[in-house]
Amino acid sequence: MRTVELRKASWEEFDLDNAMWSIPSERMKMRRPHLVPLSRQAVAALRELHALTGGGKVLFPSYRKPGQVMSATTLNQALKRMGYGGRFSSHGFRSTATTILGLLGYPEKRVDLQLAHSKKNKDSSRAPYDHTKFVESRKVIMQDWADILDALKSEKSVEDVTRAFGPMSKRRTALLRVIERE
Repeated sequence: MRTVELRKASWEEFDLDNAMWSIPSERMKMRRPHLVPLSRQAVAALRELHALTGGGKVLFPSYRKPGQVMSATTLNQALKRMGYGGRFSSHGFRSTATTILGLLGYPEKRVDLQLAHSKKNKDSSRAPYDHTKFVESRKVIMQDWADILDALKSEKSVEDVTRAFGPMSKRRTALLRVIERE
């Protein structure tokens, strides 16, 4: 997600039992509601976070200004403290996902929908329903993405990741079966 959508997320938008985040249109760049399927890893992290901030309205409250969300610079400052200053930004996670999923051959339309990229739609009457498109395949892609990150974290090689998630993998075959049903 875009950093502003994450920073301003409220607990009421999340259905952790069904692994779904529903972002209302007023918080989206294109002013359309957006569904974000959550991986098992994301749900586990959100449950941990809920223990810390679940008593309030938002996921990431401001430390210095109670009742507000964390500032726009907080995520980049955290990356800087981790040693990534000048090399990576919080917005960079979106381009990293697009690049890696693209290199692994994931369907561009599904990835673009997941990232809420907007393409000019000739039929604007359908636009309000785009946020619900291909949710089942996007669930698979989001779980694959989380598993790809776990593989990279555990220092798997590019070849290992490609073998496990690339076009000839069992995971891709499973995704294609879901796409056929959609």
